[in-house]
Amino acid sequence: MIALKLKTSEHCSWSDHLTSAIAEIYGTASEFKHEIEVMDRMRDAAINISPTSSGRDILYKYFAQMELLSLHVPMRPFKTQFAWYNLYEDELVTQSSSAFEKACILYNLAACLSHLGSEAQSAGDNKSAYHDFCSAAGIFDFISENFLHPASVDLQSETLICLRKLMLAQAQHCFFLKAQESKSAAGLVAKLAASAVGLYRDVLESLEKLYDENYWGEKENLRYLEKSINDLHAASMLFEAQNYESQLKYGNCIALLKEAKKYISDKREVQDLNQRIKVLDRDNDLIYHERIPACPPEIQETLVAKPLPLSSLYGADADVSKIMDKDLFERMVPVSVHEKASVYSEMKAQFFRDEQEKAEVADLKLTSALEYMDLPAAISNLRVSNDSVQVPPEVLEMSYEVNSLPISSVQTNFDGQRERILSYVRMQQTPSETSNIIKQSLVNCKKSDSKLEELKQLYEKDIQTLQNVEELESFYHKAQKDPAFESNSLGNQMSLLDLDAESTPDNLDNELDKVSNLVVKLKKIMAERKSSLTELRKGILEDDITQSLVAHQNVDKNEIVETVLKPEMKKFDNHVRRIEATIRLQSAVLNDVAEAWKQVLESKSAKRRMNSQESETHRIAAATERLKLAYSSYLQIIEGSNKAKQFYDNLERNALGSASSDSAAQPRLGNDFQQNPPPIPRKPSLPPKENGLSGYTTPSTYDPSMYH
Repeated sequence: MIALKLKTSEHCSWSDHLTSAIAEIYGTASEFKHEIEVMDRMRDAAINISPTSSGRDILYKYFAQMELLSLHVPMRPFKTQFAWYNLYEDELVTQSSSAFEKACILYNLAACLSHLGSEAQSAGDNKSAYHDFCSAAGIFDFISENFLHPASVDLQSETLICLRKLMLAQAQHCFFLKAQESKSAAGLVAKLAASAVGLYRDVLESLEKLYDENYWGEKENLRYLEKSINDLHAASMLFEAQNYESQLKYGNCIALLKEAKKYISDKREVQDLNQRIKVLDRDNDLIYHERIPACPPEIQETLVAKPLPLSSLYGADADVSKIMDKDLFERMVPVSVHEKASVYSEMKAQFFRDEQEKAEVADLKLTSALEYMDLPAAISNLRVSNDSVQVPPEVLEMSYEVNSLPISSVQTNFDGQRERILSYVRMQQTPSETSNIIKQSLVNCKKSDSKLEELKQLYEKDIQTLQNVEELESFYHKAQKDPAFESNSLGNQMSLLDLDAESTPDNLDNELDKVSNLVVKLKKIMAERKSSLTELRKGILEDDITQSLVAHQNVDKNEIVETVLKPEMKKFDNHVRRIEATIRLQSAVLNDVAEAWKQVLESKSAKRRMNSQESETHRIAAATERLKLAYSSYLQIIEGSNKAKQFYDNLERNALGSASSDSAAQPRLGNDFQQNPPPIPRKPSLPPKENGLSGYTTPSTYDPSMYH
């Protein structure tokens, strides 16, 4: 098949134009020196390629970079002179135009594809050849539609249209060969061949005109087209004859075979065809009696070859990013693009705020519903009570204080000191007013001593419990189960629910597990929503459509939102769907939780267990109040003991002083000191702490004021 010649070019440099254009817009071109050098190297590689797949890639990459460059740097006025030779003349055409450069590169890309298609067809790969020829036709179409002022015959519209037809004719030819190989229906193969004949005839006419008027083209190509037309015309009639033969229409079959002989040059094939016609003619005379028309029936055409756009050059499944280099000048962003990027950023920010608000409202609904039902805390409260009871922190604090001065070390019996005081009074031969007052004081405080001792005996056991942490735990464990601690007398009565307990199976734990699992599911739904929102935030922050905005910088600012920005926002739709799915699922699960929890609370097992736990709570509270009362009494006992000691010490000092003033009593007083010396002063006791439990204390029967 025909493979087109490639255009040739002289060396040219992009730096002439790019240096001044970049400096004019962005202030300096020195930062882009490397990129300009790379652009020049890409051009040098593109004008020296061989027509292979690697050459095709080089041309495609260079053209793509030129397209991208035009988005960053204006191409008018253009200051670089590009020089290309005409194909069939030695004329060098020079233009200061990037469009001219692009058109020549695209022409060579299409010519390169014609070489690849021809080689693939020769190797029997008609499918690849078909794709290459259709792609070449699409490129010629693109050049003729987008570059309207050709500088040479090579790029004239008539030439490009002719070459487009040639590529499509060869693509149709390849499709016919592929259908022939795959044993397709004879009628279809005939139509494909007939369509290729029509295309080749049109191409032959156009090429002959170009050759005659502009001396453009090669004689060999014209001869090849003539031969291809004859071969395909003969093939179309042979396959159509085969189709008629299968339908037992021998008249049309014979007419087509006779006509096909005119286009077959091989003598052996002609002999075989004559033999076949003879057999068919005899069968028709003896059996079918079909009339043989003077002119063979017309063969319908089926055109399948169509130009492929440049974007389909590598096929639908190819990853063009592996072939394409990155945008060399992506760092150069026009001011208009920054303005549009700002609009896009605000759209993303508002979009995220809306999604965040939806998520926050859903979270608030969930937490409010769970708080209203007191879940999951209420589930834990309804579980079977644990045997271990935690001692309240306030009780532990009281325990540490009581433990620092045990109740057993607090003095509440002062009989010995009373006797000693009386002995001092008796030593006086003549009673004095002081001795009478001392005697009366001893009589008056006797009642207070008794009450102080009674107070100690009354609360000593609870105070001893309070000062021992291990005993406290045992005390609370007993209080939890002991109805005696129940402050409400109804707590000791058995309810109808308790009477029904033995006859009703207790499946409460299973129901609680069901509610608990639903609550866990709700927590997972909330976590999934937060995760989706986090991913959405990350995606928005990392999203950069600068290059897309550069590619669409010519779109009006009022249209950019609808044509570019909103379609770009669709990339976040997946996150939105995930968030909305969690909201819908949460609503359904919340309804299930509410229904299940309602059934739990209305069940007899739950009511029975709540009553039991309420009783235990009351008992624990009553036990705590009892210990608080013991602590308050402990403080009063210490205060009374300290005041009593101070009172008796003062009284003893007064009695001793009174006895010392009585001369008759002095000898006896001296003997008494020897036999009963005054007691050694005691270690100071714990200073009384101000009682902060006034709400739980009761009036003491002991009155410390008696000792004043």
